[in-house]
Amino acid sequence: MVIKLKTGKLTLKQPLPIFIRNFEHDYHFQILGISISHIYQTHELPLHHRDPFYRLLVAQSLVENISIISSDEIFDVYNVKDLVMLNTGCIIC
Repeated sequence: MVIKLKTGKLTLKQPLPIFIRNFEHDYHFQILGISISHIYQTHELPLHHRDPFYRLLVAQSLVENISIISSDEIFDVYNVKDLVMLNTGCIIC
């Protein structure tokens, strides 16, 4: 989100910390930190994509057994749970 905010591809009606706090509360989301098991999983992934952010998202999805919701077709090549396509953005849930 921060990268999209900084590049102007995303705008929010409230400051980011307030948006995140409200989003977590309203939708019962929890921010997923990066664990050592996520890092080890990125090492095991085939090089379908070299972007470290994409690889980390895939690794988190696999380790945590959670879905990736995205508009990016690059996730199709990875064996992730219940991939759901959106018009924009990416969410792990």
